[in-house]
Amino acid sequence: LVPRPLAAARWLRGHHDLALRYVGENLTESGAYQLRTYGVSGVAGLAAVGSIRAAELLLGPVNVVVMGISNMAIPEVVRLMRRSARQLRSFCLVVAGGQACVALAFGTTMLLLPERFGSQLLGPSWEPAHRLLLPVTLTAANTGISAAAITGLRALGAASTSLRARLIAASAAMAGGFLGAAVNGATGAAWGVFVGSAIGAATWWWHLHKELGVREESLGGASQEVSSLS
Repeated sequence: LVPRPLAAARWLRGHHDLALRYVGENLTESGAYQLRTYGVSGVAGLAAVGSIRAAELLLGPVNVVVMGISNMAIPEVVRLMRRSARQLRSFCLVVAGGQACVALAFGTTMLLLPERFGSQLLGPSWEPAHRLLLPVTLTAANTGISAAAITGLRALGAASTSLRARLIAASAAMAGGFLGAAVNGATGAAWGVFVGSAIGAATWWWHLHKELGVREESLGGASQEVSSLS
């Protein structure tokens, strides 16, 4: 139970190749989100940003579920990878479908919530937030789909591939928010972020598919080499 700082330092040195890239990922994600917020505010005004944030707040429980499932799934995905890359892909697909269904079910519940209950939740922010619930819900579903692919890449330790995918996905969401806000204010920004999140989900899954293909080829080559030696 006694902390061992030297052991922690050794662990950081041993995993610096992963740590630096994952830090870069987090900085990219948070930085892109902040820039998108400032950009939408500059183009469409603070009220537009407030409406989007209120709608995202209603979907807050979905984000908790997605984060929790993703973190819990990593050890299971690592275990499956030791058996077969195909099992890893299937498991990630199941997680993606489950998380997307949770987002859609919760978002639909919020959409059908009577106005009097919604007003008790958000007060005067309910009406503008309610108008944006559909694109925000679809964005949350895409986030769940992306998170499953991210879990697979985490289990593979493919930090460089993950960073590259994060840069593309974050840029797509940021550009979608900017362009949408310029076209149609808060509504356009919400739909623009949804389009960007769809591009991001496709990017994450393409990179996971590519990484799994490389692993399968390497494992297949190793198996053939062992067979030839025996």
